[in-house]
Amino acid sequence: MKKLIFIILLSLSLSFGFSQTTSAAQVLGFCNNGGASSTVCQDAKNNKTTSNPVISIIKTVIQIVSYLIGIVAVVIIIISGLRMILGGGDPQTINSARMAIIYALIGILVAVAAEAIVVFVLDKLK
Repeated sequence: MKKLIFIILLSLSLSFGFSQTTSAAQVLGFCNNGGASSTVCQDAKNNKTTSNPVISIIKTVIQIVSYLIGIVAVVIIIISGLRMILGGGDPQTINSARMAIIYALIGILVAVAAEAIVVFVLDKLK
């Protein structure tokens, strides 16, 4: 169970870490200072988000909601872990805490899947 939780949390943290499409060349201004013909800058131009403000707003709202769900789920996992530790060996308390952890992990997976589906659909609307 510990390995499963570790793998899920690791994959979620990596997926949130790689969700940005901004390249280092854009951040450092390389594309603006004579390097605009490079492959990195051309790829960045081709992958820019659409100029439709509605799609941009929807993507931003979905990202904010996903982050909030992630934060709430982590707080629930921490509280449930503490309940499990401080349960004093009561099987009902331990089972309740374990189920809360499982539900929080399922909630994270559903939120990640929902965000992926919405972003996929919005990218197809470009």
